[in-house]
Amino acid sequence: MEHSSTRVAMIYLHARDEREREIADRLGERATEELRRSRAGEGDGPPAAGAQN
Repeated sequence: MEHSSTRVAMIYLHARDEREREIADRLGERATEELRRSRAGEGDGPPAAGAQN
């Protein structure tokens, strides 16, 4: 990585980890919304894998 110190590298790693957590949380929220819509009959996308027709 060639950072000037281990401390600098750790700061970047921590920021990256926080961003990854934020992205994962948002994706989880989106997936939950889509599941609720599909269960309520509001989904307009393809049926979920394993769904009964």
